[in-house]
Order: sequence, then structure tokens, then C-alpha cells
Amino acid sequence: MALSIQLEPPEFPLSRLLNIAMLDSHARGVSPVRHLRLEGDAPPRNIPRLWRPSALGRCQRAQVYGATGAPKQTLPLDEAQQFVFDRGNVLGAWLAAYIEAACGVPGGADVVEKEGVCVAPELAYGGSCDVYLEVGGHGYIVEVKSKESPKALDKIQAPEPDHLRQLNDYMTMREARAGWVIYFGFHEIEMGERRRMTVRLREFFHRADPKLWDRTRNIIATNRWFFDDRTLLAPKTSNTWMECPTCPWKTLCDREITPAQAQAG
Repeated sequence: MALSIQLEPPEFPLSRLLNIAMLDSHARGVSPVRHLRLEGDAPPRNIPRLWRPSALGRCQRAQVYGATGAPKQTLPLDEAQQFVFDRGNVLGAWLAAYIEAACGVPGGADVVEKEGVCVAPELAYGGSCDVYLEVGGHGYIVEVKSKESPKALDKIQAPEPDHLRQLNDYMTMREARAGWVIYFGFHEIEMGERRRMTVRLREFFHRADPKLWDRTRNIIATNRWFFDDRTLLAPKTSNTWMECPTCPWKTLCDREITPAQAQAG
């Protein structure tokens, strides 16, 4: 489908598509989650890249180790960390299933591509967005994040900067002019005489921002400087709880081994 040449796509709540999917599915006696597919259901994709949007805001040293092919040491995730990652994957796939269920339905999406490939070859940069969709000839990107509690979800007033940068990067690479960062969290509701836990979302609409893309290019340029001169050690900028304990280059990092030394053995 040819995308509209109109510069600015119309803004609308993504929840509109979810409601369309529910109404259509119920009318036909099927479930929107019939489209649910997790990461393991799809064949792996070989995306030519040195840098990933989902990692660009993480530890710079780890990014350079990975890009230079420094030897890895596989470390297991503990239960709490693994469940954090699993929660995000499951909720993202669940939302994508609803969006796909609205594809081809009047008022719904025209095209839905889950785990859409986004690449900027000139930067050796790329990854997969959660959902790419087209509505009325306009391209949109959806990026899904999860929150651990109703309180954490309620506190969100705007997308976290790195989440917004990631969405904007995907939009730029797919030439989509708009999209959403979606935050999911659990929420307690009353159902008759009982209280049940359901899932609630908060959505933040975003239009493409060239300044955010310039920031990404600057980060990649800095990474590239350390990539090209492997005798240097990139700064350690990690989230110590989420990244360091399971980082495959933790031993190299703790010993302050440069990429050149790592390659030399």
C-alpha cells in the first residue's frame, strides 16, 4: 500500500483499534487473542547492524563489546529479572494480537506488521518495533512497555526519554510520521461482588521529532569512535541492577579489558 503524501497523519487513540477488534471478534464469535504469537513462534531475523534501538540507551561499554565481537560469558537471569522480561514480551504480543484483529475491519487498520524490521544501513543501526501499522494510508509505530504496579502506572505523566527516543528511531527508519508509546500495568476492578485484577494501558501519542533522531546519530557516532579505536575502553553507563549481573561481558568489564585485548585473547 502506498503511504499518503500528507505530512502529518491524524491523531487518534490506539484504544479505538482495540475496541474495534473486540466488537468485531465478539460479533463473529471468536477471540482477538487468536492472533497471539510470542517471540519463539517466529523464525529468527538476521538484521545487519552494530547498534540496536533497544540497547542504545543502555551501557555504552557493553554496546561496544558486543559490536566488536568480544567473547561472551553466558550468565543466567534470576527469577525476578526473567519474569520482568517475560511480562513485557507477553503484554506486547497480547496488544499486537488485538491490533491485528482490527486489520481489515471497517474503521480499523489497513496493514499490521508485528515485529516490523526497522533499519538505517548507513548507521549500521536497526531492530524490530513491536507493531507497524497503516491506517488511512498513514504509517504508525507502536512501542510497548510494562509497569510493575498500578501505582507505577498512575505516576507516568509522559514517556520515559529513552522509550520516546526508541519509538522515534523506529518511526524515522520506517518513515512513519507518528506512533505511540504504550505502558501496560495491572489494575484492580470490581466485577459484581468480587474484585479482579485486569490489565490497563496508558498511551502517549508522538509525532516524529528530527531532534531526537539527531541525538541518536550523536550517540552512535560516539559508540563508533570506540568501535574504530579498540584500544580504548568505552564508559561504563549501566543500570547496575538490570544489566551488570547478567551482562555477558561482566568479567571483561570488571577487569577493564579493552576490545583489542579481548580479541587478542
